[in-house]
Amino acid sequence: VPGSQMFLPAMMVDLRERFSAPTPAAGKKLTPATQCILFYHLLQEPLAGIPLKEIAEKVGYSAMNISRAKDELEAAGLWQVKRPGRSAILDFSENGHDLWVKSSPVLSSPVRKSHWVQWNDTGYPALPSGLTALSQNTMITDDRIPTYALPQDTFRMHLENGLIRSCPGPSEANLQLEVWSYNPLLLGNDLSVDPLSLFLSLRDTADERVQQQLETLMMEVCWK
Repeated sequence: VPGSQMFLPAMMVDLRERFSAPTPAAGKKLTPATQCILFYHLLQEPLAGIPLKEIAEKVGYSAMNISRAKDELEAAGLWQVKRPGRSAILDFSENGHDLWVKSSPVLSSPVRKSHWVQWNDTGYPALPSGLTALSQNTMITDDRIPTYALPQDTFRMHLENGLIRSCPGPSEANLQLEVWSYNPLLLGNDLSVDPLSLFLSLRDTADERVQQQLETLMMEVCWK
């Protein structure tokens, strides 16, 4: 194969210039980009039947991210790739709540790290998250210090520009800032982060009140 492989069995030679990417292992946690794309399908707009190139344009990820997401979701049994023409399209194995339940074992919290900070002009592009977001959608009471979410790149930029100041603890902070592995703006709205990511960020909380309100939160999800 010119430019790719030379196979000379008599000389026991197998030279390759390019190797195919390894197939993701079944049951492995989805990468943040893949999880974000799945949630976009569940909450924002159905992606079934849409060419992968158009999905990349909708969610703002690179073609490489979309290709990796395709492989990961296929390995997890969450979708199948079909080729009715020249472009590949997606066919999900389940819909709505059923797809959420089936995907739950391979999902992770979007929160990479939480910081105590001073930020006097809290707002766009940060969104309420954690208990602050849960209190806006259920009957639970928010903490004394509100919680907001930002993607990592934005957090770093605000920190370098002096808009955000890190604090050693809650006594000096006016905000708990969650740094997310994907952009909460893509899935959330002006009021809070999306319910699926919010659920994952709080599902390991030991407080029974939080767990009860998370159940309420999930009952009110509007599936696409």
